[in-house]
Amino acid sequence: MREPRVTPGLAARAGLPVVPPAPRRWRLVVPVKPLSLAKSRLAPATGEHRGELALA
Repeated sequence: MREPRVTPGLAARAGLPVVPPAPRRWRLVVPVKPLSLAKSRLAPATGEHRGELALA
C-alpha cells in the first residue's frame, strides 16, 4: 500500500488518519469500469462500432 503523496501532515490538517487516500483511489478506480461499460453499451446501441455487436 503506497502512500507517498498522502503525508501525515496533510492527514492531520484534514483531521483524517488514513481516510483521504481511500476515497481518492476509489474515485480513480471506479470511473474506469463505468466508462468501459458505457462504451460497450453505447457502441452497440448507436451501431457505429460494429454490426456484430448491434445484432448481438
